[in-house]
Amino acid sequence: MSRLHAPRAAVSALLSPCVLLLLAACSRPETATHNDPPTGDSPSEAADAEIDGTAKDGDGGEAAAGAGEEDAKVAHADGAKPTALDTPEAETDPLAPLPPEVYERFANLPRDPKPDSLIRNSHYWISNELNQQLWHDHIADLGGGYLGVGTDQNYMLAGWAKSDLIVVVDFDVSIVDLHRVYALFFEEAETFEDFLQRWSPEREEEGLALIDERYAEREDYDRVRKAYKVARQLVWARLRNVRKAYEKLGIPTFISDQEQYDHIRTLQRNGRIFAVRGDFTANETMVAVGKAMADSGLAFNVIYLSNVEQYIDYTPEFRRNLGRLPVGDNGVVVRTLGWSAFGFAEGEEYHYNVQPAPKFVEWLTTSRVKNLPAMLHYRTRVDTVGLSLLDGEVQPSKRPPDIAE
Repeated sequence: MSRLHAPRAAVSALLSPCVLLLLAACSRPETATHNDPPTGDSPSEAADAEIDGTAKDGDGGEAAAGAGEEDAKVAHADGAKPTALDTPEAETDPLAPLPPEVYERFANLPRDPKPDSLIRNSHYWISNELNQQLWHDHIADLGGGYLGVGTDQNYMLAGWAKSDLIVVVDFDVSIVDLHRVYALFFEEAETFEDFLQRWSPEREEEGLALIDERYAEREDYDRVRKAYKVARQLVWARLRNVRKAYEKLGIPTFISDQEQYDHIRTLQRNGRIFAVRGDFTANETMVAVGKAMADSGLAFNVIYLSNVEQYIDYTPEFRRNLGRLPVGDNGVVVRTLGWSAFGFAEGEEYHYNVQPAPKFVEWLTTSRVKNLPAMLHYRTRVDTVGLSLLDGEVQPSKRPPDIAE
């Protein structure tokens, strides 16, 4: 069966905030205005964590929501360098520790300059995309590299795809800080249930103690501790909601299925997860990601852009950064867009799209199409409400687009 087909429609009941990563590059009509982040899964939990300008931890302490300072030059999710296995198994096991030279390429990815401000001056700690199951059949078992943005959803999508390398590039350094906490919990928790419970209120002091023990000497220690204090309640609610919703749909995830959890945990323990602050329209991080992949003979089979493209045009820099990424022949791009003209998925204000990665590359490098909404005019409509495919023929322009060097 082709990867590009419409999966069955399903209603998810997740409660979580949106992943907004890039500042708006130009005005947009018809942009959804109701994707504000909720603050928990009950009124009592909502009082514990607000992320509209400020954010409160579980003890009522208030933390500023603006961007923090840049961290040390370590992209690996917990900063620990794994030991490469000098055995035949290391050459045949796709999840074995990376060879040292490959690991160093990703661990030392450069950071783009810090943004002047964040959208709404807020951090978006968890995903609010309620129908990510629409992508499941398109990415399942693709393997290969995974590129994404945001936080928790990357582990679920990479678990479905059985990816063997995860690279997360996010505009907000605080989101990268939160990935450091995920890394610690993946390291320590042998089961998905223990991993989930480590986000509970009852184990907050244990979590803080672990951060103190493992990260006290790191330059980003204060930021990581703060990210955990501010986001813990939201992550706790989000992960429980995800598990409940996807169990109802009959779709296993890394927090309900031990095999998927073991897969993600192995990636973490073998130094195959990297989180870095970067800008898809800038000149450092994404250029280095593409080079690291190419130099290592790797390709992305899943590229998850969330609604990044809602806030940008396809600039010469964006075309270079995404259009020159090594992608697999069967790779796909999955994304959302908050424009009602394309039709929202059930229960939310996002349209979901799937596109073959090679076709995305071809669009960026041969067509002067301005942005995602313009490209979506060529979409294939399917029976599933709120979902479209971009699997048709690319429309190259007579004059090639401008692509940054």
